[in-house]
Amino acid sequence: MRTRRSRMCRSGHQKKATLGAAVVGSSCGGSSTADETSEQAPNPTTGAVKTGSATPSSYSTTVFAAPFDIAVPDWLEPRPSEEHPNFVTWNERAAGRAVRFLIPVDVFAPGTADAGPVPDDFVGYLMAQRDHGAKFSDEATTTVDGRPATIVTATIDQGLDGSLGCPEANMSASDCFGLQPEFVLRIAVIETGAAPLLVWLRDDVYPAPDLAADRDAFDQVLANVHFSDRTPQAPAASSASAIDGTYQWTITEADALARGTASDR
Repeated sequence: MRTRRSRMCRSGHQKKATLGAAVVGSSCGGSSTADETSEQAPNPTTGAVKTGSATPSSYSTTVFAAPFDIAVPDWLEPRPSEEHPNFVTWNERAAGRAVRFLIPVDVFAPGTADAGPVPDDFVGYLMAQRDHGAKFSDEATTTVDGRPATIVTATIDQGLDGSLGCPEANMSASDCFGLQPEFVLRIAVIETGAAPLLVWLRDDVYPAPDLAADRDAFDQVLANVHFSDRTPQAPAASSASAIDGTYQWTITEADALARGTASDR
């Protein structure tokens, strides 16, 4: 996932979403998306606390299509930075890690230029990205609140824009989530009976992350997720503002040359 460049007013929705590898982005007006566009990297930070022991905050999704309640670990912000019908994301309090929940509506399969349907066997589709440079490790099977899940750590040297999927239709590959070289992802593919639910913890590849701590932190997140049968609310309609619209700006070669710096015309 480069895990994606957020086009959903993401907070580091980060370009190119990343899977444990680098997977793992949206529209504005709520909590938003796609970092993890194909996950866009946030500004570098240091001093992250990998886990915490304080009493977690609780959060219940409102518009997310697969409703869930979560006791949010104290190393994450208590509320998501974005929540949309197919995407929810939390950022770490102290550094650049993030936890993302994505229900892909389509995917950009590696080697293709157009979005296609979400594969029925998403785990098989994901693991087949080895043929395109993805590296997977620490694969495990488990359950998340009783639902079968496959967990794996993913990295990659060359980004695969949109390979994890898009939270909305008609998005470009670069604005969707995919494996990206700047991230390592610990990803869970959870079976819901309908579309797959992807959850991943995104960490920076450099400086070298503590993968054991990331695994423990991600297990803590998954253990605190409880699915609900409540009906999602309709997302609030976005309101137009004075800056909404399409704008054009033209500069001539002569203008560019006249305003370039002396050292770079």
